[in-house]
Amino acid sequence: MSTGNSTADYPIKVRSTEIVATDRPHQYREKLARIALDELYQFAAVLDAGGTLLEVNRAALEGGGLTLKDVEGMPCWECFWSGVSAEIMEALRSWVTRSLRLENCKVI
Repeated sequence: MSTGNSTADYPIKVRSTEIVATDRPHQYREKLARIALDELYQFAAVLDAGGTLLEVNRAALEGGGLTLKDVEGMPCWECFWSGVSAEIMEALRSWVTRSLRLENCKVI
């Protein structure tokens, strides 16, 4: 696979993600995205259009004592982090609904 970096020594391992020379381009990009997501210290997640959690970063999982399997596929407003209060759960649900209508949502 050509990644544009012919000087890279494979495998490249960051925590539990390993990039190998035989990765296809889409695998390479997915692994780079996982590495970038996991290196963020603040909560970061990837949701589908309906608000279902697809990915979440390592810091958020470790902070909640969870694994991705614990929360993957759940509506984001039902996940551990939003369970702090009913108000936060409703705000998350509202933000997802508004974003589906292409409204700008500022989360603070």
